[in-house]
Amino acid sequence: PIEIPLGEGIVGSVAQTGRPEIIADTTQDPRYIVDDEIRHAELAVPLLFQGKVIGVIDSEHPEKGFFKEHHREALQTIAAIC
Repeated sequence: PIEIPLGEGIVGSVAQTGRPEIIADTTQDPRYIVDDEIRHAELAVPLLFQGKVIGVIDSEHPEKGFFKEHHREALQTIAAIC
């Protein structure tokens, strides 16, 4: 596991803003931080409790443009249940 400071990387940005993000091509986003290997698409959704971000669900995929709105909706539903 890696720790990403608030506001850094895509996950840190989502944690700071509280808004989910779909990144179709991580090679075009300077915020992208490589963890174990480069992946070309990312989806990050905040976990909210009483209006505050307490975590981020992050998913990555090797294929550019992989994540769609239905993926975001599904992760937001999971985040709401958590």
